[in-house]
Amino acid sequence: MKRPSPTGQTHLVMAPVAFLRRLAALVPPPRANLVRYFGVFAPNTRVRHRVVPVPPPALLPKAPLCPVAPEPVRPLPRPHRPIPWADLLKRTFQTDVLTSPRCGGKRRVVAVVLRSTTAQAILEHLRLPSRSLPLAPATSPPQLGFW
Repeated sequence: MKRPSPTGQTHLVMAPVAFLRRLAALVPPPRANLVRYFGVFAPNTRVRHRVVPVPPPALLPKAPLCPVAPEPVRPLPRPHRPIPWADLLKRTFQTDVLTSPRCGGKRRVVAVVLRSTTAQAILEHLRLPSRSLPLAPATSPPQLGFW
């Protein structure tokens, strides 16, 4: 530690899982801004114009003395369209999930089941297991045995 604690402790000794838990708490969530402004400095506050200074006139862009040819108009970027799930699976696993492995014919999506109760009823009707398999207990990596 930088400085000894009031009890005189200079080191922290903890289990590997506890250390990883503390370390994971420091990782920011994905696609989140690391700097956040609140109050009058927030981006959409009504009184922001009162606290954010206006640049001096010397720094503002001046009108050109001679006419400048306008820049060529660039086409607007096309809006982002989500990639279908079947294409994503094909990119990832190099297999076409919409092609039948038996006959080679094309499959089509008939329905999407979103509720777990509905999925469970369908699986039980088809006499398939409707409950997930039990998870094996977690084990530590083998490298920890060398310490």
